[in-house]
Amino acid sequence: MSKLDLLHDDKAENSIMQTITIAVSAILIASGLVTAPGLINNARDNNARTNLANIAYAQEYEMADSGRYSPTLANLNSGEGVRINVEKKSRVSILLSEPGQKTCYAAFAESASGRVFFRSCESANVYEVPQGWSATAPTGFPASVKWQPTKNTVLGNTAPDLSTWTLGNDATYDASSDVITLAANNSTSFSALIPVDNAKSFKIAFDASIPSISTTDTNKNYVVVGTSYYKADGVTPAYNTGGTGAGQGPWVSNGNGVLMTSANTWQRVQSTLGTSITAPTPEIKFIRVNFSVNATTSQAGVSIRNVSFVAE
Repeated sequence: MSKLDLLHDDKAENSIMQTITIAVSAILIASGLVTAPGLINNARDNNARTNLANIAYAQEYEMADSGRYSPTLANLNSGEGVRINVEKKSRVSILLSEPGQKTCYAAFAESASGRVFFRSCESANVYEVPQGWSATAPTGFPASVKWQPTKNTVLGNTAPDLSTWTLGNDATYDASSDVITLAANNSTSFSALIPVDNAKSFKIAFDASIPSISTTDTNKNYVVVGTSYYKADGVTPAYNTGGTGAGQGPWVSNGNGVLMTSANTWQRVQSTLGTSITAPTPEIKFIRVNFSVNATTSQAGVSIRNVSFVAE
């Protein structure tokens, strides 16, 4: 069975339903019972709910097929019948359960109306995140998934699919687990261009695992993440040109090392990469995120998955 089998797609039926919806909407508007903007926002909200239903179907197929839930939409929206229609000004994301907790996921879908909905492995119900977000987990959120108290941490600019990253020096990508491994002491990995708009700081969240914890050289316990900045053409440097990395463009001087606390377990971490640029900064239109290993501040065998990105 493919993911396509899980989703009913009858074009004739869809066309009839669309015609009926348009006719009913016209009657309601003409009668003054509803307004056109109200109907538009209802349609947007329903699209977000439909995306969550499609994600839920695909996640259960993924679990039955591979024994795990997918951390990324790309894995689910891979041409096997899952149709996720993300409108402009709307976002979709997935969070997985914490290590050692019940295996679960929570999927979020932002409507172009501004409302945010979520659904999890625990229920077919769709819940709404309170307006303005929430500092604590709202009703219906699974206990095994860590609630994120800020909207941008969940629904930020998702980094490009890991399968599209440029890898160098024995770095590898495993499609079955959606994981990049930096296997050598000089391994590198670079994302595709990520569009941003005049941002002054960047936060990147990701799952990382390292093969060992050193008690004699703590520098070996870091995962190194950095960014590079580009103008509107995606080529011309927009910030420090303090070197190059695998032909992908300038490195900035403030790449960060994220300290890991345990070995051979996935740890969700976040790094803030400030540009230290005085506003306004209209020239920064794209960035690349990179992970790398070197003999001084990290160790071979670092693995990365589930990368998300927030520009502020």
